[in-house]
Amino acid sequence: MADTIIRDFKDLQVWQVARCRQARGSLYELPDHLTTCADQGYLSVAEAQRLEALALRATQLLNGYLRSTLDLKRRAAS
Repeated sequence: MADTIIRDFKDLQVWQVARCRQARGSLYELPDHLTTCADQGYLSVAEAQRLEALALRATQLLNGYLRSTLDLKRRAAS
Protein backbone atom coordinates (compact mmCIF):
# COMPACT_ATOMS: atom_id res chain seq x y z
CA MET A 1 0.00 0.00 0.00
CA ALA A 2 2.91 2.35 0.72
CA ASP A 3 3.89 2.38 -2.94
CA THR A 4 0.44 3.39 -4.17
CA ILE A 5 -0.32 6.99 -4.96
CA ILE A 6 -2.48 8.70 -2.36
CA ARG A 7 -4.89 10.74 -4.41
CA ASP A 8 -6.55 12.96 -1.85
CA PHE A 9 -6.50 14.02 1.78
CA LYS A 10 -9.16 11.49 2.78
CA ASP A 11 -7.02 8.61 1.51
CA LEU A 12 -4.04 10.07 3.36
CA GLN A 13 -5.99 10.15 6.62
CA VAL A 14 -7.13 6.55 6.19
CA TRP A 15 -3.53 5.54 5.50
CA GLN A 16 -2.23 7.48 8.53
CA VAL A 17 -4.81 5.93 10.86
CA ALA A 18 -4.00 2.43 9.64
CA ARG A 19 -0.23 2.94 10.10
CA CYS A 20 -0.74 4.49 13.55
CA ARG A 21 -2.83 1.54 14.67
CA GLN A 22 -0.21 -0.86 13.39
CA ALA A 23 2.55 1.04 15.21
CA ARG A 24 0.47 1.12 18.39
CA GLY A 25 0.07 -2.65 18.26
CA SER A 26 3.83 -3.04 17.98
CA LEU A 27 4.34 -0.73 20.94
CA TYR A 28 1.88 -2.79 23.00
CA GLU A 29 3.98 -5.91 22.27
CA LEU A 30 7.26 -4.29 23.22
CA PRO A 31 7.06 -4.73 27.04
CA ASP A 32 6.78 -8.50 26.60
CA HIS A 33 9.84 -8.52 24.36
CA LEU A 34 11.79 -6.36 26.81
CA THR A 35 10.88 -8.69 29.67
CA THR A 36 12.12 -11.65 27.66
CA CYS A 37 15.36 -9.82 26.86
CA ALA A 38 15.91 -9.02 30.53
CA ASP A 39 15.10 -12.61 31.55
CA GLN A 40 17.61 -13.94 29.01
CA GLY A 41 20.29 -11.49 30.14
CA TYR A 42 20.43 -9.42 26.96
CA LEU A 43 19.36 -6.31 28.91
CA SER A 44 19.62 -5.31 32.51
CA VAL A 45 16.32 -4.98 34.34
CA ALA A 46 16.95 -1.25 34.74
CA GLU A 47 17.53 -0.83 30.99
CA ALA A 48 14.39 -2.82 30.19
CA GLN A 49 12.39 -0.60 32.55
CA ARG A 50 13.86 2.55 30.97
CA LEU A 51 12.97 1.33 27.48
CA GLU A 52 9.49 0.34 28.63
CA ALA A 53 8.95 3.87 29.98
CA LEU A 54 10.03 5.26 26.59
CA ALA A 55 7.61 2.90 24.83
CA LEU A 56 4.81 4.03 27.12
CA ARG A 57 5.53 7.68 26.31
CA ALA A 58 5.65 6.89 22.58
CA THR A 59 2.29 5.13 22.92
CA GLN A 60 0.80 8.17 24.64
CA LEU A 61 2.07 10.48 21.89
CA LEU A 62 0.84 8.14 19.17
CA ASN A 63 -2.60 7.91 20.78
CA GLY A 64 -2.79 11.71 20.89
CA TYR A 65 -1.82 11.95 17.22
CA LEU A 66 -4.36 9.29 16.32
CA ARG A 67 -7.10 11.05 18.28
CA SER A 68 -6.25 14.34 16.54
CA THR A 69 -6.24 12.75 13.08
CA LEU A 70 -9.59 11.02 13.68
CA ASP A 71 -11.05 14.27 15.02
CA LEU A 72 -9.93 16.12 11.87
CA LYS A 73 -11.48 13.37 9.76
CA ARG A 74 -14.79 13.61 11.63
CA ARG A 75 -14.88 17.41 11.30
CA ALA A 76 -14.12 17.23 7.58
CA ALA A 77 -16.96 14.73 7.11
CA SER A 78 -19.55 16.99 8.73
